[in-house]
Amino acid sequence: MLRLPSSAVRDWASKKVAPKLGIKSRTSHQSSDGFPPKSPCGSKNGTVHRKSFVLEHGCNERIDDVYDIMPGKELGAGGFGTVRRASLKGAESVARAVKTVRKCDSKAEELVWREIAILRHIDHPSICRLFETFQDARSVHMVLEFIDGRELFDEIIERRSLDERWAVGIMQQVFGALKYCHEKKIIHRDLKPENIMVTRLSGRNDELVPRVILIDFGMAVMYAPGCTAAAGGSMGTNDYMAPECLRGHCTPASDVWSAGMVLHAMLIGCLPSSREIATGSSWDHVSSAARELVQGLLQVDLSRRLSAEQAAGHAWTTGVASIPLLPKHVNKMMKNFTSFHGSMKLRRAALTALAMQLTSQQLNDYREQFVAIDSDGNGRISKQELIDSISATSPMCSSEVGSWVESVFDSVDTDGSQEIDYTEWVAAAIHESTCRSEQTLLAAFRVFDIDGNGTIDEKEFARVLAQTPQDIASLLPQYDTNGDGVIDFEEFKSLLNYSVAQAANQPRIPRGLTDLSCSSVSSCGTYRGTPSKIGLYSPRCLPPSPAHVMPIKCSL
Repeated sequence: MLRLPSSAVRDWASKKVAPKLGIKSRTSHQSSDGFPPKSPCGSKNGTVHRKSFVLEHGCNERIDDVYDIMPGKELGAGGFGTVRRASLKGAESVARAVKTVRKCDSKAEELVWREIAILRHIDHPSICRLFETFQDARSVHMVLEFIDGRELFDEIIERRSLDERWAVGIMQQVFGALKYCHEKKIIHRDLKPENIMVTRLSGRNDELVPRVILIDFGMAVMYAPGCTAAAGGSMGTNDYMAPECLRGHCTPASDVWSAGMVLHAMLIGCLPSSREIATGSSWDHVSSAARELVQGLLQVDLSRRLSAEQAAGHAWTTGVASIPLLPKHVNKMMKNFTSFHGSMKLRRAALTALAMQLTSQQLNDYREQFVAIDSDGNGRISKQELIDSISATSPMCSSEVGSWVESVFDSVDTDGSQEIDYTEWVAAAIHESTCRSEQTLLAAFRVFDIDGNGTIDEKEFARVLAQTPQDIASLLPQYDTNGDGVIDFEEFKSLLNYSVAQAANQPRIPRGLTDLSCSSVSSCGTYRGTPSKIGLYSPRCLPPSPAHVMPIKCSL
């Protein structure tokens, strides 16, 4: 039987995790799972409960009934379990990674439920996504994003000689993900090259920096608001562990130390062998800015160590511009956002479910646009960031663009947080996209069809929408073409493809923007592209290569 999502996680977090973090029982200032609640203003406009799309299955539903788990070589293995590749039954192209953790002791079970609780609250383009969970008498199974790539460790070993420009692009993404986690009071606690996945896109130049995704939040913790550290013993991998962690005192700065160790390994080919950091002949070929950053990351004194935000804004990290946001991208985005704004709530929820099922390959262009607009790199887009990016890329005045943003922003911000999260961005941006295979649509459909009977009723829609089943029932007839009171798969596909050309109250796209193209110019005759700080990097945007390229001196 499928339980309503988050019940087990919520109960476990309230009873076990919250007390260990110093969080008292539920109050008006906390959510039931120990995490900070959404702002009061957010709940007013929120329409989609996105965390409800992360399904939680009880012991009566076997993972083997839903997924075909590939036999043979494991994708990864650890002290408590394994990671294997799987595909959704009836939709073989929908690939997933299944992390199975044995309930061998209370510690293992505590770690996996804590990881699930944390991943349910994360929505970032550089962090692995959680889709659903299963459990039986012996194991807990996490169904995660399948990353068609490899560990950064393997990338370092194979390349043998590392380009400093390449390291910049990798670390921009790592620092951005850490900044996002720390703002959410989450400490990874096990950052190392093995937990940084890199993936290259087919048809792309090998010199482009690959997409980076942080994985394995099994050691991660959530620390209480107002605190600067999380309780707990020594956790993580010793070689990359900060000195304070060895004493059982873990802080966000501990992740920064680990990032510094990763960067040291990328630039020099080995970990530090003494207290002398970024000095000696082995650093002669490395830029002074890189040496300064490594020294700032590997400060033993916590008060002198850089934060993730400071590292992301360091001169070395920001010294590389990425592929700019082009006018044709802005034009398409504005059309899709306008169309999304005119959609019914049922369709917005369906598009959100679809956005969560798309692969990294399908999402790449949208990811690049998202990080180009996210100018402060916090993993969310504010109204001002959206206004600034569109204004810098179009010949239209800021006031007209601002009026358009004001009219559509709340519709795209489906959880009412006053910012656009990554999944919200994708859901609106793919509104008129063609990247919708039959199998991906099936995967999105089953997120709603929690009883598995092949149809979606008003209660199943209401589970993810801020409306009652009675309200939903009044909306169904528009899409229920056979009049049976529920939405079947064919009707669900029609719902996603429903034309909104005649939707009322659609905001007007600023005059002239629909004619923009790659060759568009500003009113001054110059194209005003907006480079981003995180993403896939073009060699044309990179600074000169260092005079020498370092050899790998020892394995990690």
